[in-house]
Amino acid sequence: MPNGGIDNCANCRFRSNSDRAWQVNETLECTIRKVAIRHPLWTYCANIHTRSSQPSGPIFIAGLEDYAARPIGEDKLKVITPLGATYVRIPCDDDAFPMLGASGSCCVCAREFQRGISLTSEKQGRVLFCCNKHYVDWWRKKHPTEEMRWKYELYDPEAAQTPAMPSQPTSRKTSW
Repeated sequence: MPNGGIDNCANCRFRSNSDRAWQVNETLECTIRKVAIRHPLWTYCANIHTRSSQPSGPIFIAGLEDYAARPIGEDKLKVITPLGATYVRIPCDDDAFPMLGASGSCCVCAREFQRGISLTSEKQGRVLFCCNKHYVDWWRKKHPTEEMRWKYELYDPEAAQTPAMPSQPTSRKTSW
């Protein structure tokens, strides 16, 4: 079982086939948003807490492991990996799910990276991010009125006071 938290889509009352247990490798549908959920153990939204059938904020996925993330605000959810990293929840861009494990040049800072985030949508095409922070900063500019339930101080590769990432961080590579 992944350690991304128990409040995921596999345990949600608003998933397709919620009358039975979710099966490994089974794609679910969110009955609120009418979106396919391919990785329900690593996908989240606030509706599991609000229990409202009206969409409550964006869908989130577990982002890159972040060795410097610190939860802030009322929700102190922090899931630690054995190596000391935090699985940070990052929002989806409407119905486009970010993909982890991408490499390229960050659209925010132009930094070259090997294990980052990519997002492909019909509106934007493919955009690349070197870290959770740059993705979330970009997302906030596109969605200024959306509220993020899970908030973190995130690793910033441009800030000198932030601890350096380990030389070989582990990363889940997913294809959302």
